[in-house]
Amino acid sequence: MKRALLVLLLSASIHCKAADPAPALQPEEAIAQASERTRSSDTLTWPTEPMNGSPVAAVFQEIHKDDTQRRARLRLFNFSSNDVSQVTMQLHCADSEENPIPCVGSGEKPDSWWTSSISLPANGHGTHTVSATLPSAIVHVSAEIHSVLFKDGKRWPSDHSSP
Repeated sequence: MKRALLVLLLSASIHCKAADPAPALQPEEAIAQASERTRSSDTLTWPTEPMNGSPVAAVFQEIHKDDTQRRARLRLFNFSSNDVSQVTMQLHCADSEENPIPCVGSGEKPDSWWTSSISLPANGHGTHTVSATLPSAIVHVSAEIHSVLFKDGKRWPSDHSSP
C-alpha cells in the first residue's frame, strides 16, 4: 500500500508543473505526509461528526456477555487531532421494539450518564465496553457524548451538563 501511494505521489509530481516547484521530498517524507491526510484502510465506515459539536462519536456494536453480565460495547471515533483520555456520555437504551427502557435498575428515566476513562488516539477509533450491567430486555444502546477530556488537559464541553 505504501509503495503504491509513493508511486502515485511521484507520478503526480512528474505531471504537475508548478511555477515555483517545492523542493523534492524523500520517499519516506512523501509517504508520511500522505498518510497524515488519509484514514487507515481498515474498511471501517466512520460516522458523520456529531451535530452537537462533540469531537467524539459513539456507535453501538453489540451487547457483550461475560459470565452473568451484559454490557454495551461501543466503538468510539475521535475526530480531533488530540488524544482523548475521558468521555462523559448519556446512554439511551431500548428493547427489541425500540421502546426506551431504563439502562440500569428500575428507575423511570430511560437514559443514564456515564463517565469513562479511555485511551483514544487522535483521529483514531477504538472499542469501549460500558461498565454498567444491563437488564436482559435491552437489545440496543446509543450514546450521546456530552464532554471530552483530552490527554493534554483541555476539555470539550457541550451545552449540556452531567447531573
